[in-house]
Amino acid sequence: MMFNMKKLQQYFINYFRWFRSFNITHASEAKQRKVAKEWTGEDIVVEMTPFRFDDDKKQSTISEAPWGYVGDVNRHIISYLDSLYR
Repeated sequence: MMFNMKKLQQYFINYFRWFRSFNITHASEAKQRKVAKEWTGEDIVVEMTPFRFDDDKKQSTISEAPWGYVGDVNRHIISYLDSLYR
């Protein structure tokens, strides 16, 4: 799926500004990816998908945003339980 890299960058800039406006700190993207890989291995799938966003004026726009999910939940759970057993 093609997506506009400039829009994606702007999305993340706005995301980080919103957190900073409330004095909320979070891990860097690299650290977040490392933790996600440790938790899910290679099972995580991330895609750009169209979502509906409502603004303050009750107007809706449809734009693409990233979202992720675990591709094979059954295999992931079994793998996780196996790692706990060892």
